[in-house]
Amino acid sequence: MRRFVIPIIILLHLINSIAFAAEVTLLDAGQPAPHSGFLFTRAKADEFRLLDINYKLTVTTNEILTKQNVLLNEQLDKANVNITRLADQVVKERNDLWSNIGMFLLGAGAATLITFGVSRAAK
Repeated sequence: MRRFVIPIIILLHLINSIAFAAEVTLLDAGQPAPHSGFLFTRAKADEFRLLDINYKLTVTTNEILTKQNVLLNEQLDKANVNITRLADQVVKERNDLWSNIGMFLLGAGAATLITFGVSRAAK
């Protein structure tokens, strides 16, 4: 395992130095710097700051969208409850409608029979 670690580190260092050739400079300990690390040009440092700001904005946007999603799901649940309640009310109204039609027909039939009976008795 140790045989592979050093070549991998060297390979990563070479790829890193090729990728950031002019914009990133590697400093060794002992050179005039507060610590060993990378020295960035102003443009590259600004690019990293923009990436950091973009990342924070993305995280904030994700949090806002998650909260909005929760609120929309709550509204959807309330709408589904209202739809169910209104559908039950429509079924009840239909049942009442048929009973009202039946009572009307029963009353009309009774009135017709009474009228027929009165007209027969009057003759």
